[in-house]
Amino acid sequence: MRLNSWLIILCLTGLSLLLGGHTFGINQDAYYLPLIFPGPSDVYRQSLNQYVTWFYPMIVFFSRFISVTVVWFIFHLISIFIFVLGLVLLSRILFKTSLPGYLAVLFLMFPKFSLGGIMVGINHGYLYQSFFVFPFGLLCLWLFTRQKELLAFSLAGLMANFHSLTAIHLLAWLGLALLLAKKIRLATIGLGLFLLFSLPIIWQNFQSNIFHSSIVSLSGWLAFNQLRSGHHLFPFTWDLIPWFKGLWPLIGLFFIRQQRVRLLIGSAMIIFIFALIFTEFFPLKFIIQLQFFRLSMYLVVLGWLGLAAKITLLPLKFNLPLIAALLLLTLHLPPKTSGYDQNWLAAQLWLRTNTRPDSQLYLLPFLPTFRSFSLRSHNLIWPETTIGIVNDQAIISGFKLLADYQIDWRALGSASPIITAQLIAKARQMPPEAILQLARAESASYLVLPSDWIWPKEPVYQNGSFKIISLE
Repeated sequence: MRLNSWLIILCLTGLSLLLGGHTFGINQDAYYLPLIFPGPSDVYRQSLNQYVTWFYPMIVFFSRFISVTVVWFIFHLISIFIFVLGLVLLSRILFKTSLPGYLAVLFLMFPKFSLGGIMVGINHGYLYQSFFVFPFGLLCLWLFTRQKELLAFSLAGLMANFHSLTAIHLLAWLGLALLLAKKIRLATIGLGLFLLFSLPIIWQNFQSNIFHSSIVSLSGWLAFNQLRSGHHLFPFTWDLIPWFKGLWPLIGLFFIRQQRVRLLIGSAMIIFIFALIFTEFFPLKFIIQLQFFRLSMYLVVLGWLGLAAKITLLPLKFNLPLIAALLLLTLHLPPKTSGYDQNWLAAQLWLRTNTRPDSQLYLLPFLPTFRSFSLRSHNLIWPETTIGIVNDQAIISGFKLLADYQIDWRALGSASPIITAQLIAKARQMPPEAILQLARAESASYLVLPSDWIWPKEPVYQNGSFKIISLE
């Protein structure tokens, strides 16, 4: 590429960062910060410790030399740059010009929906391991479409060390595409290279005893994860709107003529059918855990790239209004820092400064995690029970949580948002003595409540969003 192309890529990277913003630890990434900041062991931390990845240890390593927030920002910037670069490289190989890639960057600058309600975009406003790894998958696709298959498999193998799920999706997708093209020998060598480059994380998984026996029955596992994560895992629980949001951008795939992409589309369809059969008809736990519907994230990116290519061919009087309409209709702004976020952080820092390191907290189950910055342990809360996908103990704790607050989950099916609303309503109806009994059962020293919660005892700390009650 010429210098002017690199300058445009850098400018689009800066624009994506500027418009999407950057935060550290105040969004979904907060739930993974215990992998960076040490704290007392509990069910949630034990569950996280089973999650084997190089991403967070790498953050910890570099934070020995510079601030962890600076390291986080640098990795966020790298992920944005690789995403923009991947779109432009794919555009050049698929359409012989960078222009559709530049336009696709504008479309994907803010996250878009894919199947299963998973958002895909250049800048989510925050970072965690899957966001960092995903853009490198675009480079795998670029290599694959350039018939550099072995390099694509090697890169996917390296990616497995940082986010195994994304890498496994690419392995299945690219490998099956080669099998459909009757290139069995190439697919076999590619599998070998993938395993070779992912060997470190495979070895760590065996060392961490990830293949432990289940302590929850398959029916119990299915029931809980349909309840908590059905909107991600189980297609038959999705309403028509999530299906529409995830599928309509795939129209753009019809505008990509390259044979390799056609093979990839066919490969993805087979994988989706396979995943559907062994999720909804003959459920297999390990297939559901692999979350193959997340592969649609790459198809959505290709779809937007195809739409961008088609739009660039239209006369100016048509394409400008169409670009504006698509940008406005699909705008999904990433979260920004709010007063609530600042109060959440302030309450945690107070706990970190004014309580013993072994102090146990009790949070009402609908509140956000307090582990990330307080470095204190607390009961498993409803937002954290998504880890039940891979940890049976979290499922047991999750069912106990619902029983503690008298939630009739059997009547709800897949209804995590409804459960959150019911938890709020049930908790407000409970007398203080009942909540105290739950807190004492967890050996809690402090109780964390919303600031507007009526409580007979004066708080030891309060701000505009939270109050902390001492139970000592």
